[in-house]
Amino acid sequence: MKEKLIFLYYFFLGGSWHKLENPKNGYSVILPVLPEFYGITEYNLRFMTSCDLADCNEIIVVSDSPKYYNENLNAVNRYSNIVNIKYIVISNFKRLLIKFHKTSHVIHAANLITGINHSKSKYIFIHDMDFFITEKNHMKKIFDQITREQLNLISSYSRTYPTGKAPATYELLLSRQFITSRPPYFLFGCNINGKWYSTLTRFYIEAKTGREKLMDSDIGIHFKHLFDRYRAFEKQKTSFVDLKYSIFMLFVLSKANPCVKHNLLETLDEYFNMVKIEKMPYLEKLEKYFLLMTGSPLISKKEREFMMSCFKSLKDRLS
Repeated sequence: MKEKLIFLYYFFLGGSWHKLENPKNGYSVILPVLPEFYGITEYNLRFMTSCDLADCNEIIVVSDSPKYYNENLNAVNRYSNIVNIKYIVISNFKRLLIKFHKTSHVIHAANLITGINHSKSKYIFIHDMDFFITEKNHMKKIFDQITREQLNLISSYSRTYPTGKAPATYELLLSRQFITSRPPYFLFGCNINGKWYSTLTRFYIEAKTGREKLMDSDIGIHFKHLFDRYRAFEKQKTSFVDLKYSIFMLFVLSKANPCVKHNLLETLDEYFNMVKIEKMPYLEKLEKYFLLMTGSPLISKKEREFMMSCFKSLKDRLS
């Protein structure tokens, strides 16, 4: 009974696909964001707009809340001279519905649906807020491939489920015709036979035709699960165990960005006093990504020095 109610909830929250006459050649980037972390959105766009976006018609940045609207708009407008960028907030009705089952998966899917319905292109590129693309030609390569081979989908990364491989729901290029071949509620994560399937996976299982290409690439810096962990942190605060140093990264990336006026935490000492940290195997991967980010010419000297100082303090605490 509970499962049926959840699917009914997804049906109303998802709504329907908007009909689009004469979509434009090229692709639209859909970037769901958390509005309070507009500094990370700015970094994301800084990396994205350094890529070859010759076939990109627009970047649609989508939030589930009007909070920090002007700050997000300012971050977005920094790059509007490079590519057409829109900042939109999902409707009041959807924001009200989300309150009944507010999880990061529900918010993510609702944002994606809203972004796709606002897009004007034949292809959709789903982009993660905590993924910073460093392979500048990647977008051009996969767009050329999906159009040349007439594919439904090209994923940059994949996941393995009991039913087989499925695309990861980030850095994912799909045709508009494919993604709208099932109702929007298919995009929501769900349990099937006791197994959790993430955003868009149920859709893929139902809609795939064999004209999908799943890859596992190395095209950028991915500080995984920052926002899932942030939702958990919001509930727990001082009892929170920062297993993958997610709250640390949210603090560092926000505090380092000079455009940010509102910080999750004000000082690194506040972070160390509030959360529990342990030395985990993930620290090695985090350090690799950290060095890639701070080594980028897109990061200023001042930002780099602050980030490296914070990371040294984290390693000192864990030693």
